[in-house]
Amino acid sequence: MKIEVTNIRKSEDEFDGKVTIIINDSIVIENISVYNNVAGKLTVSFPVIKGKGKNTSIFVFKSREIENEIKEKIIDAYNSKNFSEGISEEMHVTDVSIMVFKGTKTKGIASVTINDFLEIRLIDFKQKEKTDSLDHNVYEIYMHTYNGKENTVRKTIYSINSNLTKEIIESIYKKYKEEIE
Repeated sequence: MKIEVTNIRKSEDEFDGKVTIIINDSIVIENISVYNNVAGKLTVSFPVIKGKGKNTSIFVFKSREIENEIKEKIIDAYNSKNFSEGISEEMHVTDVSIMVFKGTKTKGIASVTINDFLEIRLIDFKQKEKTDSLDHNVYEIYMHTYNGKENTVRKTIYSINSNLTKEIIESIYKKYKEEIE
């Protein structure tokens, strides 16, 4: 697995910061926090949706080993300001689940697993235009976003590989059709 740590942004005191990672030249995860915990050890925290008394994960790694390996690479890169390692692997959708909504523009909320190691959650599956067509070209997906500097909307996790993006949309669409039939 290839992990590239980019866009390393340290605070002035260098005790905390943010990084972006790119997995296998395909999936980008932004807004990852790096900070010193109470024991003074550098720690990595992946983005979550903050709720009342409970945080919701936007994505999860399917194994603790992979998560720890990625965290170690982030910390190494954060300390050295530059990091890219590994051989890029093809990325494919290996599982999809969807909760279908009826009577709304948002047709459902999906979770997609990539290469059996990364589950991307809370993907909105929406209709581009009002139609009764079940053609996948009238649907689109929205992965989680956050408000960046100067009220800009930034994506937290997204695909930069057009083939993988197409596969994600088509897999969600296929699962949606199975659920409504």
